[in-house]
Amino acid sequence: MAMFVIWSDEDLIAEVLHSRLTYTRHHIKMFGEITVDGPEVDFKTLRNNHLAALQVAAVRDDFGEDL
Repeated sequence: MAMFVIWSDEDLIAEVLHSRLTYTRHHIKMFGEITVDGPEVDFKTLRNNHLAALQVAAVRDDFGEDL
């Protein structure tokens, strides 16, 4: 299983937040099917490490809570 560790806020990846996008039929170029499993990822640990880095960056250890 791949393990990613966030040691500081410099290890964070930017997130893009946007308003709702309404898609219509003409937005679709093609369909496909995923036929293999992706890599095993421990999302809970990734999320908790991300939260820890945010807490360091914000200098707020009371920000959010672990899963």
